[in-house]
Amino acid sequence: GINAEYMGIALKLLAFMRSGGLVPDATTYHHLISGCIKGQQTAKAAELWREMLDAGLTPGDATCDLMLASNRRWQKVLKLFRCIRRAGLKPTAAAYGHALAACRQGRQWKVLLQEFESMKASGLVPTADMYRHAMFACRRQYNMTAVSTLFQEMRERCAVLELLPCPKLCFTPWSADT
Repeated sequence: GINAEYMGIALKLLAFMRSGGLVPDATTYHHLISGCIKGQQTAKAAELWREMLDAGLTPGDATCDLMLASNRRWQKVLKLFRCIRRAGLKPTAAAYGHALAACRQGRQWKVLLQEFESMKASGLVPTADMYRHAMFACRRQYNMTAVSTLFQEMRERCAVLELLPCPKLCFTPWSADT
């Protein structure tokens, strides 16, 4: 991984660039954020993210996905996902995946289902795992008809279904498992 000494040098270089009148671009911020996350300096990564947005720069998909993946608390993931949307960016399938997983972790069933439908409406194809999150949410809301519908849709849309182990995907909607 990246150690703190190298990140310190990179951040000093950023300060030196600024002192010379150079303005960092979105790519520079991406690499700094990536280094901070790899070096487990997530607070600094978040600070650089805010700085980038405040400078009017548009983060790339990879930067957005990286920021979402680095957050362990579901509340922060959802807040960041909303921030990405407010910035006028179109979330990637990976970004939706992080948001859906965060909703499940936070037991935000309605939000999970709204985001799942939003993802499909945007033209992105959910993965089998994303379908599992949606089916889990429906099951928690005792909507077994929706679970069956989603399962059928998943079978039709996800070619990888046959490659995944059955216990992960196949469940009886009325079973007591989590």
